[in-house]
Amino acid sequence: MKDILGTVTMVLAVAMVVIALPKQIRKIAREKKCGLDLSMILLPLGVYMARFCYAVAMESWYILVPDLLGVGFSVKLLLQYHQFKGK
Repeated sequence: MKDILGTVTMVLAVAMVVIALPKQIRKIAREKKCGLDLSMILLPLGVYMARFCYAVAMESWYILVPDLLGVGFSVKLLLQYHQFKGK
């Protein structure tokens, strides 16, 4: 049961970071403006970073992969926020 729940968690988390976050990044790039509040970028980034560290410490590979991707995409959103803020 543990492996099934781990697999479901990983599949859903990977879907979020490879579908939702890239779509947001493309939308911001296309519109040349970032409509996200800074807290909506920093809080998920903090969650992904904390979960990544936790995954490494607990050797929980189910959440390591999506959280690593989440850190990368969240950093990209943060860079876009700074690039397009005020536009």
